[in-house]
Amino acid sequence: MDRGSIGQQFSETFTGATVGTSIDNLSMPCVAWRLTYYAENMAALSVQVEGAPDNNGAPGTWAIIPSTVIFGSNPLTDPNAGTLVVDDTAYYPWLRLNCTVFTPIGPSGTIKARVYGYKATLGRWVYAMLLN
Repeated sequence: MDRGSIGQQFSETFTGATVGTSIDNLSMPCVAWRLTYYAENMAALSVQVEGAPDNNGAPGTWAIIPSTVIFGSNPLTDPNAGTLVVDDTAYYPWLRLNCTVFTPIGPSGTIKARVYGYKATLGRWVYAMLLN
């Protein structure tokens, strides 16, 4: 198995505290994830990766993914930029980003996030590979 094979990728742009799009992880299952974001004009923020079970083709109850964090934290809170790398042995049929805190400097701000999902657990070696 190619341990670095990307199975899913998606982007989100937040202009307020809101949940992102529900991502179907059923057809191309991933168990490890990397989230990178860049923020503009933000005083404070909190972005977290959440997973949910499948409920007859729809997401069940959402919860923050209690993963093995290789780099960063879940949630991420740096008001400028951040990266989270999780290597999880649990599979989540649905995934989303949730921006729970959004405090701009002035009248507006933006958070642009990109998520990559990997088909197999990555192990600690991914720390150096993904951050270079």
